[in-house]
Amino acid sequence: MDKLSHKQTDINTVFAHSNDVSSGQAGISTDSLFRIKESDVVSLDDYRETKELIDTEKLYFASSETSPLLSNAFILLNSALAFVEDARTYLKESDIVGSDNAILHVTSVLEELFCCRSIGDNFGTIVSAIYHSFANRDQGELLSLLQLNKIHSTLRLLRSEPFLNTDHTIDAVMALEDEGFNVNPAYLEEMIGLINE
Repeated sequence: MDKLSHKQTDINTVFAHSNDVSSGQAGISTDSLFRIKESDVVSLDDYRETKELIDTEKLYFASSETSPLLSNAFILLNSALAFVEDARTYLKESDIVGSDNAILHVTSVLEELFCCRSIGDNFGTIVSAIYHSFANRDQGELLSLLQLNKIHSTLRLLRSEPFLNTDHTIDAVMALEDEGFNVNPAYLEEMIGLINE
């Protein structure tokens, strides 16, 4: 038997064994190999029709025991998103005080969220950019609905992709700047001013 025939025989043996396993004839419980429920399986055509998004917290399974940092980050991101949503609702109802109060709550959540920056440098960069977007506002300056929408979409991006790559991070920060936010820490602005002098 030549080498090619020998390889073909080995491949056929593997496929035959695979078929035995899949049919439960190899002495191995198929239940121990495949834990996916039939109800959880969706055809590609059905997926393309619905385009249902996977819940990020299921994709990045993070319990308080297995990954407390990521689990806490998801809790804080959900809280921040809820407060931004409140701010948008109040603004639409012309309740400026209520909207600004909700923003104060977002800022306090962002301070806690920054403690989760060891998830990744890019995660910390975006959290910092959003925080300084609020902190660098002039006293009494109100955020527009477009600006709140941008904050909301950036937080959603961070929740859906906590491990963002550098290119996407730069795009997200630049999008905040395009909306009129100053994302740089105040001390950095002072340092730049001193250098320019």
